[in-house]
Amino acid sequence: MKQQVNSKDQVMLLLDSRSHGGIETHVLELATGLSGSGQSVSVCFLCRYDQPHPLQDLLEHQNIPVNYFDGTLSATLNYIKFTNPTVLHTHGYKAGIIGRIAASLLKKRVISTFHAGEIGSGKLRFYDWLDRYTAFLADKRLAVSQDIAARIPFVRVELVRNFINTRTLVPSRGKQIAFVGRLSAEKGPDRMLDYAKALPHLSFHIYGDGPERARLEQSAPGNVTFYGFCNMKEHWCDIGLLVMPSRYEGMPLAALEALGRGIPVAATRVGAMEQLISNGSNGYLVEEANHKLLSAAINTWHSLTEENRQEISQAAIETVERGFSVDAVLPSILEDYRKTA
Repeated sequence: MKQQVNSKDQVMLLLDSRSHGGIETHVLELATGLSGSGQSVSVCFLCRYDQPHPLQDLLEHQNIPVNYFDGTLSATLNYIKFTNPTVLHTHGYKAGIIGRIAASLLKKRVISTFHAGEIGSGKLRFYDWLDRYTAFLADKRLAVSQDIAARIPFVRVELVRNFINTRTLVPSRGKQIAFVGRLSAEKGPDRMLDYAKALPHLSFHIYGDGPERARLEQSAPGNVTFYGFCNMKEHWCDIGLLVMPSRYEGMPLAALEALGRGIPVAATRVGAMEQLISNGSNGYLVEEANHKLLSAAINTWHSLTEENRQEISQAAIETVERGFSVDAVLPSILEDYRKTA
């Protein structure tokens, strides 16, 4: 792919990724917002996996340059030398580790955003540890929740809000009770089956894929429908209530996508969820240890009058527009870049 040298105030966003999830959506929204504000920005993937990344077409449609490295420190060093960005902004474990080392060697300014709330196991656990214990190499450290910030040792970490572009969102008039996300233990999709069994008169819809999918489909009751990985832009309009029974979270973009469309969220109080959800106003919030109470919250929402649903829907939209939209959050990120550079 052709390499493009941008202006001297270029921001390079670096991540290691092979699929489209929460971190990737954050980077897409950030790159699009920066480009729309007139900031020169490129997105670089630490490694090219089997196919072009799912974000590539979306980024290039916005005229945002996309490049791939070979996963090594030397390739990262060479590209940073070639493009000479003013600020490097890393996202995720491996990109954070390699990006900070490269920036330190080249005396470049670097910001790192920490997204993951779960600790993981095996190799992932090691990367998480190394990511946190090399955080001191960054000029500025950001985390999407207080829980994540508290796990980074020795250094100051500031909170940054995830955000979405609300300008083109259309309010949903759907009725589905849905889970949207990766089907892995930390997201709690297994708990959706408990709620479906407790509320057999309701239908439940699960959007997403992941390591737990086969097991979940085998044990799911008949009132649960699985859709696999989807382009959610085509499905948000069908959803009336988003259920997020997570064991660990940062600040999930799925919740912002839902709230921004007027879809209330029923969630466990993990990560930054309490910054988003006001219980009974724009959704429902229960303690993670008492996640089974979400079945009562689901039934409460189902029993609302149309007038009450409109009220909770409007409160959801206002939450995102006030505190989690491009217009609300991007100015502080641009100021971070200015101060760091």
